[in-house]
Amino acid sequence: KQWYQRRVRGMAVATGAPISLTYLYTGVIYYTTRNYVTEMRMEGDDKIVATKLSLFCRPYERTIDPNDIIVPVNVGMFESFEANGESYLIDENDITDRRLYECVTGLSVKQKEEGASG
Repeated sequence: KQWYQRRVRGMAVATGAPISLTYLYTGVIYYTTRNYVTEMRMEGDDKIVATKLSLFCRPYERTIDPNDIIVPVNVGMFESFEANGESYLIDENDITDRRLYECVTGLSVKQKEEGASG
């Protein structure tokens, strides 16, 4: 083979590897953060609206019935609760609405305070 053919192949590998790693890292980051809820609010007594981000960082909303929420006994690393077959990850400290907190965690605010002090 000619010297320039080897050089072109080497340049293709040198530029292709970082590009494929970029896609790999993007996929891993999305996979671990896809359940994260950026905003959550109650609309009435029978509807919770959760806002998540898509792969392209576009917000989209999911409507949840409070009766469909399942809080697992052992909460996973990337899951706080499940509803309608979809996992959700929230930061409980960001929830200011008492009714929403009780629906999402399965605990009352009083139980949370007792657990923190005890």
